Amino acid sequence: AVDDVVRVEAQILADKVKEGVLAGGPGGQSFTPLSELTVAMKGHGRPLMRTGGLVNAVRATSVGPAAYFVGVHSSAGEHARIGGIQERGATWKMSAAQRRWLFAMLKKHGLGARGGGDGTITIPARPFVGPIEEGYVPEANARIVAAVAKALEAQVL
Repeated sequence: AVDDVVRVEAQILADKVKEGVLAGGPGGQSFTPLSELTVAMKGHGRPLMRTGGLVNAVRATSVGPAAYFVGVHSSAGEHARIGGIQERGATWKMSAAQRRWLFAMLKKHGLGARGGGDGTITIPARPFVGPIEEGYVPEANARIVAAVAKALEAQVL
């Protein structure tokens, strides 16, 4: 009975995460806007939406009795890596090949070379799970506790 209640709450949370991505930001917040180059390459400015694969990878995954992981599980492969980068942000130093590709894309899209940098790329955090959890989990926990109390009361009577 407890697992059923937790499963339902976890699925509702997963659905709210997906809704937040599709709305352009979770919990009434907006995602950090995409760079000019990213918008030019994608053809639109909707963060976290390229193919729909990331939002479709959001799941409520059972990890034990009455325990669920909500988000992009590691079993989602590349989407899990991308989801982690989007949730927390990332910074790395580009290789020579990556720099050549970047300058070619800038030129292709008429954005011009932006030299002088040290070759570091930063993707800002665009949290899509955390803000939903913060607002939803306390309410869900209260409903779970009430359901458990009701089930225990029924067993005692």
